[in-house]
Amino acid sequence: MSIFILPLHTITMKKKLLLIPILIIMAALIINPARYIRSINEGLMIFAISVLPALFPFFFFTKLLTALGVAGNISYYMQKPVSKLYNSPGPAGYILIMSIMSGYPIGAKLIADFYDMNAITSKEAKRVSAFTSSSGPLFILGTVGSSILINYKAGLIILISHYLATLLNGFIYRGKTEANTLSAIKLPPVGYDKALSESVYSAIISILTVGSYIALFNLIGDILTDIKLLPLVDKGLELLLNLVKLPPTLSCGISYSLIEMTRGCIYLSQSGASIKVIAPLVAFSVTFGGLGIAIQSLTYLTKCKVPPLYYITTKLSQSVIAFVICLLLCLVIPL
Repeated sequence: MSIFILPLHTITMKKKLLLIPILIIMAALIINPARYIRSINEGLMIFAISVLPALFPFFFFTKLLTALGVAGNISYYMQKPVSKLYNSPGPAGYILIMSIMSGYPIGAKLIADFYDMNAITSKEAKRVSAFTSSSGPLFILGTVGSSILINYKAGLIILISHYLATLLNGFIYRGKTEANTLSAIKLPPVGYDKALSESVYSAIISILTVGSYIALFNLIGDILTDIKLLPLVDKGLELLLNLVKLPPTLSCGISYSLIEMTRGCIYLSQSGASIKVIAPLVAFSVTFGGLGIAIQSLTYLTKCKVPPLYYITTKLSQSVIAFVICLLLCLVIPL
């Protein structure tokens, strides 16, 4: 058996830059394995308690609906609304509904699925991704509102802000009107027994992928904290928060939200700030999704030739809209 070693000078600059964080993470795991095994366990606990119950049923039923051909029917009825509002083909309506019902990263996964079926083009996939990236209602109301913030009304306000931002964000990136020639979705007939088994299998794989990302980015967050990068970001955020007369204790939640959304929301809830201050920041956090959600979504979207920078730009604009809407609602609605 021969072993091939790739010379360092043949590795591209992009791969060399990727090697740096990988080596840092591996070194941290070797230096302090007990500490980072706890980090992984904490991430898996957050996933098992807060995320798994909210996502698994929706992963299953969206796949089942697609396998049974419901996607084609919904796409037919949604073709006019999404075409008029977002200059997008019929499948975008189905993707939008399933994304709103199910949460991350269903929107991105369905875009990739329909791109593979030739139901949408890469240009349409790019446009559709701007308004089909959202969290699920059970996660926002149950996990964020009731469990993390312990305030169902705040969760409801965040939910409304999040979905309004999702719908409004599509207008920014709707582009020019184009004739669509690939909107019909034709799927081979699938038996009920096969559809059921395939849906269970797909849901298990998808939910385990989500859990792995949460555990991984929980680990990365702790490593960044230990090597003093996140505390450095916190210090900068504290200065900004002091300037706008907000509690500096919010800084940890804000910085962590950029990496892993669920834990970031937990830190925001523990900041001691007023719920009217916390809710808009949580709305921003849930809408942006953090680096973990970004990587999950881009795993699918890059297959459709959606540029990572474009995705991050659309998520930032969507998050700012959600923050502003939530802030305005918190000013007029008692919490």
